[in-house]
Amino acid sequence: MGQQKRRILTSAVLGLGAALVVAGCGAGQITQTDTQEPAVNGAFAQVGRLVVRDASLAFPTGEHGVYPPGSNAPLKLTIINQGATDDELLSIQAQGAQPQVAYEGSRAVVAGATLRIENTAETQAEHAGHQPAQPPTGEAPPAGEEGTQVGKARAVVQGLTNGLYPGQILQVTLNFRDAGPVTIGVPIGHSTRPRPEAPEGEHGGHGAPEQH
Repeated sequence: MGQQKRRILTSAVLGLGAALVVAGCGAGQITQTDTQEPAVNGAFAQVGRLVVRDASLAFPTGEHGVYPPGSNAPLKLTIINQGATDDELLSIQAQGAQPQVAYEGSRAVVAGATLRIENTAETQAEHAGHQPAQPPTGEAPPAGEEGTQVGKARAVVQGLTNGLYPGQILQVTLNFRDAGPVTIGVPIGHSTRPRPEAPEGEHGGHGAPEQH
């Protein structure tokens, strides 16, 4: 009888030890995952047959990663026309900044094609004032890099009233000729600067045992 109790007690202790080891591994994995960038590209919206995706503001270039009051924030998004008729982006408005967003480039949202608003100086120099050729009615638009016609433009939100921090959103309204307006809560995008590597021993998980 005594031997049976000892066997039960030994099994319970071993089981508890295994559970603690698993819990320790899990804790290390959570710590490591917590330092990774979230896989979020930007805001999404739809109005009629127009889909707006990956809407975000460029990550601030300042040392502290914030937009101070009065600063400008480049806007980035993609508009996809899933309908059979062309549309046009008339204007972009922003709350908490100068109402009219500065805009240069293509405004046509061709049926079955894409209008991409980017935030790089290279895009502004190459595509400012460019209007893509309109295909005749009933004909497919000419193929681009992704198989569809891609119009390009640049937009900048100017004069932020209260500044903007990562984690906050800015209400932006796109006004289309036919589809009408759609308002999106636009976040600040991720930094494109490389992240510093963590020192050895700070990656979590289980490494080699310490030498005593």
